[in-house]
Parts: sequence; C-alpha cells; structure tokens
Amino acid sequence: MSDRRSAPPGRRPRVVCVDDEPMVLAALERALRREPYELVTTQDPAEALRLLEDGVPSLIVTDLRMPGMSGEDLIREVRRLHPRTGHLMLTAYPDVASALLRESGTVIAKPWNNDSLRTRLWECLGPMMAEAAADSVAEDEASSLIADVERALQQGQKESADPSSGRT
Repeated sequence: MSDRRSAPPGRRPRVVCVDDEPMVLAALERALRREPYELVTTQDPAEALRLLEDGVPSLIVTDLRMPGMSGEDLIREVRRLHPRTGHLMLTAYPDVASALLRESGTVIAKPWNNDSLRTRLWECLGPMMAEAAADSVAEDEASSLIADVERALQQGQKESADPSSGRT
C-alpha cells in the first residue's frame, strides 16, 4: 500500500480513535461529531491496523493501556506501516507514556478538555492536510501539462495531415 498522502485528494482527512472503553469512544464521538473530518472509532487495535489498509488515516488517537496491544505498540506499528500518519495518545496515566511520546507532545491526559482536544487534533492535521493539498496541486499541474502536450501533439498531427495547412 502506498503511503504517499495522509488522505486521498478530494477526501476528508480520517481520524481513527482506538480505546477499549466504549464510554470513552462515545465521549470522543460527541466531542468530535461536528468536525469536518471522517471519524472512525474501534475498541480493537488490530481493527485500527486493518482500517489502515482501506486508505491511510491522517491521524490515530489511541488509549495507552488496552488488552492485546498497548497504544505505544499500536503507534509503533502505525509508524512502521504508515510513517506519515500522525498520532495522539489519550491516557489516564500520562506519567507512564514513553519519553518519546511525551517529548513529541502527543500525550493528552484523561479526562481531557474537548476544546483542547479539538485544537490538538487540528494542530496535527493541519500540516498533513497542507501536504496532501500540495501533492494534489502538483498532480493537477502535472495532469494539466500532460493534457496540454497531448492537445499540442493532436493539433500537430491534424495540421500535418491537412494539405491546406501548407505543411507536408
């Protein structure tokens, strides 16, 4: 799977929230329901990894402590498979989160403030969305250039085939 962009052109960025507690996922859905990105929730870290196969999410928001796979292990796997996918960790144990995550500012303590959470999500999504938009513009410009060349070639072929054009 290609990891060229965070979100395919013309598609809203995707935020995948992973927590083993249904009430936490419900609170995230309530807090983020009016945001203009696609929001997907799951209790299963393995399911979150499967969601990556259906298009690279722009951002993973995960709990630290979950059965089967910790949030840190999930983030390591996401980084390995899709290094341009952003991440935030929600945890009731911010002191336990690794130094790497704390230094990158990706740990948010539970309970969280909804406004602060939304702000942090946009801080993570903004650069990824700008990069995806730049990639999309570059692709559009390349497509336009190819179309211009094809039109010029077709016009040249028509002119060379038309005896009245003065070309032979």
